[in-house]
Amino acid sequence: MAIRPESTKMMVKESNGLKHACVTAAFYFAEAYLNGIAFDFYVDNEKSLSEKEVELLTEWDARKKRPRHLGLRDKFLQYSRIITKSQQPPLREDNCPELEFFLTRAKLLRDSVVHASPKLEPDLFEPIKEKSFHNPQMTACEEVVDKTIVLVRKVEVTVRGNDGRLDWLKDRGAEGFFDESVFS
Repeated sequence: MAIRPESTKMMVKESNGLKHACVTAAFYFAEAYLNGIAFDFYVDNEKSLSEKEVELLTEWDARKKRPRHLGLRDKFLQYSRIITKSQQPPLREDNCPELEFFLTRAKLLRDSVVHASPKLEPDLFEPIKEKSFHNPQMTACEEVVDKTIVLVRKVEVTVRGNDGRLDWLKDRGAEGFFDESVFS
């Protein structure tokens, strides 16, 4: 919803809340997808995996008997590297613009919601997170959603050779909306 002169304070807050929800949902979706491919690969290949690979895929430190959580960036890089049996991650910020966007500009928008803070950014002397939190731009939210869908498809093609398992993952239509079938 665009902010119009006739918008009430409640309408503005609702609009901002929905934009925040879209951005955080895109991050939760990406992480859930990555956790799913890691689990599938672990279950199918457990016996042939190294101790380190098991630790990364399961996020469990067997020696210390406790979780060893990975950041989202590490999941993108390491899971596809392990699954494709590559020495280097096949998708990185320098060869995948959607991953670079997701881990920088989209993360800044997400962090403004999840790690809200009025403090000034050291280099800019501006409260970047606070500005993003109070005035999320609809085009930025749309870009986060669209590029997350593209990124997940790229990971799927990288690790499986095609995106046939993602036939349920739909793009927004020309008018900017998802088809009604997405919600049923």
